[in-house]
Amino acid sequence: MAIKIINSFTLILICLIIFACSHKKKTEYQDDQSNLIQDSTFVCYFDSGAIKEKGILKDSSKIGLWKEWYSDGKLKWKGYFDENNNREINISQQIPDIVFNNTELEVGKEYLARIFVDGLHPKDMIITTKDNVSMFYNKENDYFKFKFRKNGTVILKVYAVIPSEEYYVGNIVLNIN
Repeated sequence: MAIKIINSFTLILICLIIFACSHKKKTEYQDDQSNLIQDSTFVCYFDSGAIKEKGILKDSSKIGLWKEWYSDGKLKWKGYFDENNNREINISQQIPDIVFNNTELEVGKEYLARIFVDGLHPKDMIITTKDNVSMFYNKENDYFKFKFRKNGTVILKVYAVIPSEEYYVGNIVLNIN
């Protein structure tokens, strides 16, 4: 019976992943019965018990389909990682989706919104507008805060910013009362 030796780099990576999720309720690994470290399903939870993140680890790297959720259980992001632990981005011909905490948008009120583009993580988005709107992005919760300063149509332009590249995704058109 051969004994597998985990090199120190792999062990450090595993410890960092576990430490990153240590404040969560629990972390579990589901082995594929052939290789404990080589190919495992990784699941990370919020304190509430809801799943925060789930995907496949191979040699301590993310690979294949990964999903992340907000603490309220709504999907934040889903996408794929290649063999080199890089996110695979395919955002062509998509229309960004925006979900506000309120359906009626009015001048002078603040609104929270989540913007979803399949395969694109919220932290990799930039939202721009030439209209009279103030925007703020909250990195901790991955939501945008909007305050509209005039009635009429507002166009939000969504861009994907990946290291060394920038992609135009599309527009979001809003009608403000």
